[in-house]
Amino acid sequence: MQGNIRLWNPSHPQTVKIAVGLGYWLGIASLLGLSGGSASVTLLLLWALDILGVTLPDGIVVLVNILVGAGFALSGLGMANDKRYAWRAGVVLSVTALAGLVLGAVFLGTDLFGVIFQGIFVGAWVGGMLHPMTRDYVKVWFE
Repeated sequence: MQGNIRLWNPSHPQTVKIAVGLGYWLGIASLLGLSGGSASVTLLLLWALDILGVTLPDGIVVLVNILVGAGFALSGLGMANDKRYAWRAGVVLSVTALAGLVLGAVFLGTDLFGVIFQGIFVGAWVGGMLHPMTRDYVKVWFE
């Protein structure tokens, strides 16, 4: 039987702790509709599908938004349990969310205050995920 699942690992370096905490925060905030992190990832997906000429129903868009928000939180949970795939998924989600925020601000004229506010959290998550201390720790200790 595998060990217990932990929500927080006090033995992680502070950059990994920050990344885990921000993954939880972005996941919860996205599911509650308080953050545009998952919306920006969904926006990039919709742009890509629009280029291909595919339109998704509103219900599917909401479902994708919920799944991306859950992905943020699950990435944090996986990192708290030393899983390398969770870190990789978190890197992809964080970079995609930041790119979606920037592209949404440039092309859609999204509210600048909202972009800056959300960009602080998403940008901090990108920084925490890609910090050299985090990458070194992941290489050595994550499974």
